[in-house]
Amino acid sequence: MSNNLVSILKKERLELLDKLSRIEGLIKLYQQAFLDIEAGDGLLTIEKNDDQLQKSKISIDQYFAYDNSHPIRKKILDIIKNENRFLHVREIANIAHQFEPNIPVTIFVKKLSPALSVLKNLPQSGLISIEVANSHFNTFWGSKAWLNEKGEIKSQYMYNSNQLSNLNKVIYSI
Repeated sequence: MSNNLVSILKKERLELLDKLSRIEGLIKLYQQAFLDIEAGDGLLTIEKNDDQLQKSKISIDQYFAYDNSHPIRKKILDIIKNENRFLHVREIANIAHQFEPNIPVTIFVKKLSPALSVLKNLPQSGLISIEVANSHFNTFWGSKAWLNEKGEIKSQYMYNSNQLSNLNKVIYSI
């Protein structure tokens, strides 16, 4: 009987530690977002109205539903929906890492790339990739619905330009 109680308490402790880890990750994530906003790098404006503040609170609440046991494809779609803008694979990996700190970001990137390709080819996912500056290093992922009639990203769904790589193509010849 006491062994059962101890195992139940240990399980509860693990669940609480996991939830605490998620909360700490959210704090770091949103502190960085607010620093980006103050520096003028964020997509949000400093002058917020009540609707924007409410939207931020909803986003935080939605992340509490992040489930480590979900398949990587579900996690990707949830993160992109919650962020509500085009994201680079590094951004997706960093957000996922906030919730699963035991998995290195580099491992997330390796898992995300094939999953994103599969999702892009599933018609019901609605996921697309946009290549910026003719570089596959500058590929951002988002919803088809976030494009205008010309196939350009609508301003409210624009990617974070800080994520652009400045890698130049090198042409080698003999």
